[in-house]
Amino acid sequence: MPADERGVPYGPEYEHWIAAREAVDDRCWEDWNAEHYEPLLGYEPHTQLILGRSEGGHRHYLDGRPVHAGDTLELLLDDGCWLRVRYEWSWQPDVAPTAHIALGLPASARKQLSIDPPTTSFALPPRAIRRWPESARS
Repeated sequence: MPADERGVPYGPEYEHWIAAREAVDDRCWEDWNAEHYEPLLGYEPHTQLILGRSEGGHRHYLDGRPVHAGDTLELLLDDGCWLRVRYEWSWQPDVAPTAHIALGLPASARKQLSIDPPTTSFALPPRAIRRWPESARS
């Protein structure tokens, strides 16, 4: 490998060596994570609502981002499908946040009656797998 006057390697060969070493480190971390860390938790931390604090007080975070009232989240269902829900929370740390789901109405009924579709709500289970919708992940 070429080196400069201080003996520090440089150039394409060195950059390739560094990239290969980083790839090996990444694979080692992935293996360790899969074998040791994830089995202890039973879930991946970035899929959970984490209660933290912001300037305004308590707040939930998902994948490191603050979750605001009215935000759309997705919940993983047993069949592997994702369900879009609207997040709401009372700001009380000991009370679970609520998921709201809009139910369907036939298009003709929606036009005729000029009403919003009915909704149903439920407390978000503590270990439910959540994620941001595709449009919000970037």
